[in-house]
Amino acid sequence: MKRKTGIERQIANYINQEEEVKEMCRDYVFNTYLSRSSGDYKEALDHILGDMYLLESMEEYESCLILKEILKDFG
Repeated sequence: MKRKTGIERQIANYINQEEEVKEMCRDYVFNTYLSRSSGDYKEALDHILGDMYLLESMEEYESCLILKEILKDFG
């Protein structure tokens, strides 16, 4: 079984984190999407939106919250 890194533990407990830690988690997750999208912000945000809907349908609400708040950051 793989052990979780510090950021993975913080993301897993996102809802209970202090705002400063939540912001760090959102930055980390967004940068992961951005990297997978070869630096294309629009593509990264499109992937986030798609994954948010998928996670919501799977009732993965905490992960969905992170993505929702990332999208909110972009207004």
